[in-house]
Amino acid sequence: MGLRVMEDEAAGPGHAVIDLGRPVTHAPVLLAFRRLDGEPRDLGPDGWQSGLTWIEGRPVDGGAGSQVRVGPEVVDHIAELVMVEILDDQTGSLGTVSWPALTRSAALPRGVRLSRSTSAPSSTPEPTPDPKPAPTPASPPRLPPVTPPAPPPLPPLPDLSKAPELGMEPQHQAASTAGGRGTGVRRLPAPAWAALLLLALFVLAAILAGSGRHGYELTLAAEPHFRETSRNVFAPAAVDAEIRRAAWVRLFEGWLLRTPPAANLEASVPWLRVRLLAEDSTRRRYVLTLDGTVLPQQPAQTGAITMAAVPGGALATRQVSVARLPPPPTPSADPPSAPAAPPPAPSTSDAGDQCDFLLALEGDPDLPYQPERTFSAAPVAQRMAEGIDACTRARAEARDARDQRRYTFQLGRAYSGRALDRGRGGDNAGAFADMDVARGLWESAARAGSLPAKRQMGILYRGSYNGGGITYVQPNTRRAFDYFFDAANAGYVTAMRDAGAMLLYGADGLAQDIRGGEALLRRAIDAGDADSMSLLGRSLYFGDPPGLAKNTAEGLGLVQQSCVKPNDQTRRFFNQEIQRGRLGAAQRPAGCE
Repeated sequence: MGLRVMEDEAAGPGHAVIDLGRPVTHAPVLLAFRRLDGEPRDLGPDGWQSGLTWIEGRPVDGGAGSQVRVGPEVVDHIAELVMVEILDDQTGSLGTVSWPALTRSAALPRGVRLSRSTSAPSSTPEPTPDPKPAPTPASPPRLPPVTPPAPPPLPPLPDLSKAPELGMEPQHQAASTAGGRGTGVRRLPAPAWAALLLLALFVLAAILAGSGRHGYELTLAAEPHFRETSRNVFAPAAVDAEIRRAAWVRLFEGWLLRTPPAANLEASVPWLRVRLLAEDSTRRRYVLTLDGTVLPQQPAQTGAITMAAVPGGALATRQVSVARLPPPPTPSADPPSAPAAPPPAPSTSDAGDQCDFLLALEGDPDLPYQPERTFSAAPVAQRMAEGIDACTRARAEARDARDQRRYTFQLGRAYSGRALDRGRGGDNAGAFADMDVARGLWESAARAGSLPAKRQMGILYRGSYNGGGITYVQPNTRRAFDYFFDAANAGYVTAMRDAGAMLLYGADGLAQDIRGGEALLRRAIDAGDADSMSLLGRSLYFGDPPGLAKNTAEGLGLVQQSCVKPNDQTRRFFNQEIQRGRLGAAQRPAGCE
């Protein structure tokens, strides 16, 4: 059997059993863990770092089998679905594994049991010998005593009876007017006055910021002008809005201001939905959508969103416009004199049909139909070559902008598939060349509005294509999230799941936002995405990540609902919980056996 990672039922949460796929014949067993989808790559005592660290694996039952145990120093640091390469200090790489969903311990241990590290040991400096004492100089010759001269006699005291009533005032005034000499008051230099003025302004600004007497800014990701494309379906599907404090107030965020901005976004009409997406100490993020069921059947109407502060009332208002499709014609009592000719069906070329058949992506909103597919036993290289030929011709023949960007995206899929096939065969130069072509095609399609192309760019910059010793692009978590979030805002459901998972669990270079991640996953669930049901359901059931309110009943209900389209994580969840006795066999729905 190959490399496998399993929950350690005997040791409890935070422990795992790793089947190395080969007998363990040496001791101690020293393992290193390296992830393939992020930087830094290596697991160390405090999390991910640069440089291998060897962690001792304890053989199961003390025998010479193939299984070893690891504890929280490994399990608590690796998230679900991360591709991890496991190395042994004697034999090198043991292979890669997609890390399963493991129950973490309550807290990380204070120390990690490490056997040895590749980092260089610190050298102890040699003690420096005490310097030789300097020779004592000879004592100088003693001089004869000198008698000081007698002090001069003191001047007579002034006659105070002849002085003015305030005897010393004239002398004080004279010292003050003599350029500061004597005992007069000194003037502060100009830099000191400037520093005091700046300090006073800073204190005043801090007081105003702390009391909430400042301005706010409302920004929108796109103009809130909606257009109905089909009944109760609008473009854009949603518009993101953000409320922040004024620029000068942001200096105090994080230490003086620790709560969200004291302003809310409200809608003036019932058909305009304003939903809080996420908030932290620096901003509040909202999403604007339309409810077509209560939207009047008028060709055009307008509404408004208003940013209102708790202490100061309305601060800013933006107009929202909607253009609706005309209502369907009312059938006439008199039949038409001649039946109307049906509209011509959209036609695609043979090359377009072949391109869709080989490379169309399910759920692509640019796809006019879902092609029926059959399994092909042809090698990957042959299928990708056929796809490159068909999609190249279809792209050249396309006249519609939607077809153009769809064929461009699918042509990128053909080149990326051939790149991975060439990389597995050892043709690294050919793999890099094909992946560069795929990236250029996806960028072009994304600029033209292809939502699957935007998501594909996010997958590429997440590092999911890297592996097998080949790094096609350096992972960039922030850039990947921006692509996912852009496609999610346009209504692409799978991108909602990708962006929501990144916010829920956090990632390198991306701050964790549990509320924002949960909101995105619930939007995908509302659209019927089974994988989002499974992911959020398991998170609510276990109360993981920490900070997410645990809800066992709702979590189980979502996981059961996801069995309409089960995945391996869903099946593993039921197997694990039934084996532990926390669920009964009757609670496993059909489809998740």
